Amino acid sequence: MILFSVDAPLSSLRRNYLTGADGLGVIADQVHMRPAPGAPLQPMPRARVRVQELATGRAVWQGESDASGGYRAEGLHSGGAYVVVGIDPLGRYKAEAAGPVIATADGGRAP
Repeated sequence: MILFSVDAPLSSLRRNYLTGADGLGVIADQVHMRPAPGAPLQPMPRARVRVQELATGRAVWQGESDASGGYRAEGLHSGGAYVVVGIDPLGRYKAEAAGPVIATADGGRAP
């Protein structure tokens, strides 16, 4: 049984058949923490990052921020609206959400 052909167009290979997403949308940003009240924001390395569909709340991507707090959620529906949640896996800081964020080919930003 052949599941897909090497000659298939890239767009068909990138489609997420679980969510129906075209797989071309990206959200890229940075997770921050505030170590004390009134302190400036600082990048938060190794934070858990969850991307949820705005309309349904369903989690469609989960990953971890890098050493500089950056993350890149790929394989989303381009043009789709999402809420991004940053979670401290050690429980020192409150979880924060940002959104709506629109996934785009260049990394998505809040409207």
